[in-house]
Amino acid sequence: SILHRDTKPGNDLVTAEGQLKLIDFGIAKALDVTDSDLTQDAAPMTPRYAAPEQLRGERPTTASDQWQLGALAYEVLTGQIARQSADAPIVAPSRCRFAPDVAAARGLDPAALSRRLRGDLDAIIMKALRNAPLDRYAGVAEFAAELRDWLAGRPVAARASERWYALRKFAATHRWAVGFATLALLALIAATAVSITAERHAREEA
Repeated sequence: SILHRDTKPGNDLVTAEGQLKLIDFGIAKALDVTDSDLTQDAAPMTPRYAAPEQLRGERPTTASDQWQLGALAYEVLTGQIARQSADAPIVAPSRCRFAPDVAAARGLDPAALSRRLRGDLDAIIMKALRNAPLDRYAGVAEFAAELRDWLAGRPVAARASERWYALRKFAATHRWAVGFATLALLALIAATAVSITAERHAREEA
C-alpha cells in the first residue's frame, strides 16, 4: 500500500470516460510501519488539504489520505474549501453560503442545494473530516461503501446513533409501502372499533 499524502484537486484528473486518475506521487511513501522514513515532521504538504495530524507534525496514515478525500468531496459538493484556515472549524456542507452560480452548476438553486446536502451527506462528509483519525471511517473502502449506500437510498452508518433514523429512512425510501400499511392498520383499527361498538349495543339490547 502507498500513502499519497497530497490528494487535492490539482492531483486528480478525470478522463473522458469518467475514470478518475490520481497523479503526482512525488511525496508518496510505501506503507511500511518498519520504515523510519515513512514520514518526517517537515514533510512537504499542501496545508489547505493536509489532514489535521499532518499539520500537527504527526505520522500520517491511511486515515490522512481519507481525510484529504473527504476534503475533496466537500469541495466537489459545495464549491468551497472545507477548511478555510488551520484553526477554523469545518462547517457542515449544507450550512455553506452557496453562490448562485455554484448551485446553478449543480442544477439547483442555493436553497435546494442546501436541502440536498442536509442529513446523510452532511453526516458522511463530516465523519470523513473528523479531527481524530480513529473517529473517521476505518478505510477508504468503508468511506466508498457509505457513499454507495447513500446513492442507493439505504441508511448510512454515520447516522446510526441517531434515534429513529433507520425507521425514518425506511419510511422515506418505501413511501408507498408504508402508506398502504398505514391505511391497512387504520382500517383494521376502525373495523375493530365498529365491532366492539356493535357488540356493546347488542349486549345492551339483550
